Amino acid sequence: MNEKIDPNQETDSVSAATENSIWLSDALNRKPEPANPNESPKQKISLIRAFKERSRIIRQIDLINRQIREENSIIEGGLRSIDVRQSYAEYTRLCSKLITLKKAISGANCGIIGKLVELAEIKSFCRQLKLIPVKDGRQEPGYDESEVKVMNAELKKAEIAAEAEALQARMDALQDEIDEFNARTLIEFEP
Repeated sequence: MNEKIDPNQETDSVSAATENSIWLSDALNRKPEPANPNESPKQKISLIRAFKERSRIIRQIDLINRQIREENSIIEGGLRSIDVRQSYAEYTRLCSKLITLKKAISGANCGIIGKLVELAEIKSFCRQLKLIPVKDGRQEPGYDESEVKVMNAELKKAEIAAEAEALQARMDALQDEIDEFNARTLIEFEP
């Protein structure tokens, strides 16, 4: 893709992209075409692999998006290092693929949604728990203070630590169950 593209030259990819709409809104509204026997069939993949594929697609989308932003609007007469229309068509294709993959992942997660919600809420609770001040007893003066303060924490540091430890054990158990579910649950995916 380091080849310089003449902006005045009509390329096959530009005319093809114009004829076959490159806009994501069109791609999402398009009805699926009948299966072509020459195309690669959908595969069954585990949710673990689906999550990895989702991350890979997101990285590709980010890269192409940056390239499009850098190359779309250039000084008149300048040369682009990429074919922006072709890159946008690929961006659209990847976004559509990501949407399809996320829908499949969401559908598969219906069987474990309660555990996912519980895990998310416990994590949030633990973050808030760590923010509770636990100063207790005599506190020496700080940088711009002159008085010794005696603090009284209602919830003691040891109590909060014990609660955090119990919650961590529950999070670990939930994560193990989720990991097992992700490993054994398969979804259809077209590579």
